[in-house]
Amino acid sequence: MAMNIRRQLRIAALTSLAVSLTGCDVAEIAQQMGLNSNDTTVYLPPMVELQIDENETAYALGYDKCPSGNNWFLALPLKHPEGCLKLEPNTVEMKVSLRSLSGENWTEVWGVSRKNDSVTLIRPNGFEIRNAEQRK
Repeated sequence: MAMNIRRQLRIAALTSLAVSLTGCDVAEIAQQMGLNSNDTTVYLPPMVELQIDENETAYALGYDKCPSGNNWFLALPLKHPEGCLKLEPNTVEMKVSLRSLSGENWTEVWGVSRKNDSVTLIRPNGFEIRNAEQRK
C-alpha cells in the first residue's frame, strides 16, 4: 500500500513537472522528494494548452495511450484514454498535433531536451514550449 502511494506521489510530482515546464521550482521540489525525471516516464494530458511562441497558445494532442487512474495533478481525470504526450527517459523528439485558439490544425515534431531534472520541449523554430499560464 505504501509503495502504491509513493508511486502515485511520484507520478503526480512528475506530471506537475511536465505540465508546468518551468524546469526550476517544480524540479527543485522533485529533487527534494528524491525523484529523477531522467528515469521516469512523464505524461501531458490531451488538449493541454501550451505557449507555442511569445504571442500564441495552442492545444497540444499526442499520439500515445494515457495512463489509467485518477492520479493526475493539475488536470482532471481523463475521459479519453488516447492522445497523451508521453515523455520516456529516452525520448529525443515527439510528434504533436496542435490546434490554435482560432481552430487551425497542424502537426509538428518537437525536440526534447533534458538538463539535470528539467525537461524542455522545443519547437522546430527553436521556441521553448511553456505552460500557457506563463504567458504574462
